[in-house]
Parts: sequence; structure tokens; C-alpha cells
Amino acid sequence: MFSRFASAARRAGRHARQLSTAAAGDGSGFLIAGGVGVAAIACMAPRADEGHGDAAPALAADEASKKLLAVLSHGEELAKIAKVKATMPDNIAIQKFSFEYFATLDPQQQSRLLKCLKTGWENPDSGLGCYAMAPSDYDEFAPFFDAVCQEYHKASADATHVTDWDASAVGDKGVLDVTKLGLSELSMRVRVGRNLTQFNLPGAMDKAERIEFEKAMLKAFDKLKKDPAYGGTVYSLSPVDAVSFDLRPRIDGVEA
Repeated sequence: MFSRFASAARRAGRHARQLSTAAAGDGSGFLIAGGVGVAAIACMAPRADEGHGDAAPALAADEASKKLLAVLSHGEELAKIAKVKATMPDNIAIQKFSFEYFATLDPQQQSRLLKCLKTGWENPDSGLGCYAMAPSDYDEFAPFFDAVCQEYHKASADATHVTDWDASAVGDKGVLDVTKLGLSELSMRVRVGRNLTQFNLPGAMDKAERIEFEKAMLKAFDKLKKDPAYGGTVYSLSPVDAVSFDLRPRIDGVEA
């Protein structure tokens, strides 16, 4: 059954590409999703030469069948992906999306992967087109995210990132005098983004989890405020009653 499932997934993918190419010409419909699901299910149906006699062949309700049947429930999303794939070559995530790979996922995984790609079809001109919803997504959907990351960073599959905080080669031994560039004083904002493994990533966070995330970060910010090299004030966006009493002074604190 597994070999027939794999074959069905490959043939469904070919149908998907053919349908998306045909539809791209006039911009209509993009009825690719139904094509993928029907083609895949048809491929899995017992063949006439498999010796079923007079009995009507039935589609086995096993895991492979369920995965392929689940494709039908995502018709609208897959149609949009097909349209963007056919018309926006610079949308990395959509271009790296594989209908064959999608058909191998179970229904829950299919729904999660589509959430990661939602921004890609809602914003067709996006250069990246996807966001992981949880840290585990990078491992669970590695065939997809590895391909996207390698394309985005122009890196090989075996590339290793090396962090280098040495700024001595910048400007004059690490000091950049913008006046030498003909510029006056500048206002600069530094944006730092980090994730905590115990929380979902922003796209999958609800209000309660965002508040819990803030509480966890306030403990780190408190240490920075007490450090003479940093100091400063944290301004909370959470409602007053959302953060526990013992943390409020840290949010409302004065300049260190």
C-alpha cells in the first residue's frame, strides 16, 4: 500500500503542476486542489487487473488514503498556492512548496504547514512567503523549510552559521564616525528578535500566551535595567490587570 501511496502522491503532483500551468493562462479558477485530490485518490483506487472479481472495488480507509483524502479539504488554499506558484517566481516559499510532499503529510500536519505558508499566498509579492508557527516546525517540516532557508540565505545544505561579534574591522577600530561620510547626527533604532523554545512563534500565539511570554522576558529585562551599561525602562503593551502585581513596578519603572 505504501508504494501505491507514494506513486499516487507523485502522480497527483504532476496533475497539480499541469492544472496550475493551464489555469495560469487566463487567471481563472485555479481548480488545482480538486485535481490533486481526485487524481491522487484515483491513482490509489484498485486497478482492474488486481483480481477483485465481481466485487465493487473499495478505497481502503487506511492512513495513506486518509492523507490523500485530506488534500480535498484544502482546495481553496491549494488553488491559491498554485496561482502564486505560476505567476510569482520570486516568492521563495510558494516556489519551494511541493504538492508531492504535502500529500505525504497527515491531515493535522497539512493544516499546520498551510498556516506557515498563509502569508505567501495572501502577499504574493513577498520575497520569502512563510513563517514557522513553532520552533519544532523547522524539524518537522524540514524538507520544506530547509529548501526555503537555503534559497533565502544562498547557502548549501551543509553550511554552518558562525556568529562573529568582532566589530574592530568596522570604521576606526570598531567606531564608525558618520561625519566622515558627510552625515550629521543620526537617530538609530536597533531591532532584536529572539524566540523562546517553550513558546509558539508569534503567528501561532494567542493573547494569553503573549502575556506569559512578556512575563518571562520581564525577568531578563529586569537584569538589564540593573546593569549600569544598559539601564532604561520597559513599556508594556499588556493590559494593567494582565501582568501580576509583583511585575508591575518593573514595567512602570523609572530610568535607571
